Amino acid sequence: YNHNGNLAAPIHYRSIAPAFEALNPREALKILNELEEKGSGIRDPTAWLIKAAENKGPELDQKVRRTISWYNKSGLLQEQIMYDEVREVLSWLSVADACRLLAGLEGKEQEIKKPTAWICQAARNKLNRDGSSAAMPQPAMLAIKGGDSWKGGDSWKGGAAWRG
Repeated sequence: YNHNGNLAAPIHYRSIAPAFEALNPREALKILNELEEKGSGIRDPTAWLIKAAENKGPELDQKVRRTISWYNKSGLLQEQIMYDEVREVLSWLSVADACRLLAGLEGKEQEIKKPTAWICQAARNKLNRDGSSAAMPQPAMLAIKGGDSWKGGDSWKGGAAWRG
């Protein structure tokens, strides 16, 4: 994009990397395609890209984002953690609780077939145990309690794999 993207200014990769590495690759490509369409009409493409990535949902603490990114890059998991699916439910946990939950994946990488679902369910269980879900807005409650991303029956066994 910096050489052939017809941009008003170059994109500074180091500035956008944390926000983009945490995104689902499809979402990142959508944002880049939108930037390409707008081209030189955007004065500061770096700031625009960061804002666009942050607008995809509640932003998690940098420590949590980096941990997710590390797991995704490590190749140890059965499949990638889908950031856009875990972002909201993890945002309702404290940074310490979210990090403890993610640390629960360690040593279980091969037995947890669907880490995204495992993370979502473990976070829901933590919120329900702590009573934290009472303060959530209704759409968040439905997403967390309903959980389209977890169908059950995976290697996550009702909280046995993670105790927060």
